[in-house]
Amino acid sequence: MTPLSAAQARLWFLQRLNPDSATYNESGVWHFGTELDPDAMREALAGVAQRQTMLRTRFPVVQGNAVQLIESVAAIDLEFVDLGARATDAELDAIVRERATLPFDLAARPVALACTAMSALCLRSAVSSSC
Repeated sequence: MTPLSAAQARLWFLQRLNPDSATYNESGVWHFGTELDPDAMREALAGVAQRQTMLRTRFPVVQGNAVQLIESVAAIDLEFVDLGARATDAELDAIVRERATLPFDLAARPVALACTAMSALCLRSAVSSSC
């Protein structure tokens, strides 16, 4: 376990101060133009997380101090939302907005989640590479 960087400590403190806030979440949406295979997407995202430690990191409190704990195995939460063939961009946008504003518990699980809907992928993270 490693002490938090200054940026991580700020994020951790602010999340503890207001645990229901999604203010510092980052999200993005990618359209692929074809239906996604949930198992293949889960495997691909796990591979990315295995190479990127920030996607496997959580910030638990150990002996009164917040620390970085990097999980050895990548476990990305992947939610597959089947909107059917007639889903509109507005429906997809609504799902993405809803998921992107959900708060993270930085101590309980790694800081990245993914949501797939039809042919789009929404990733959200509480930690960027600048932390």
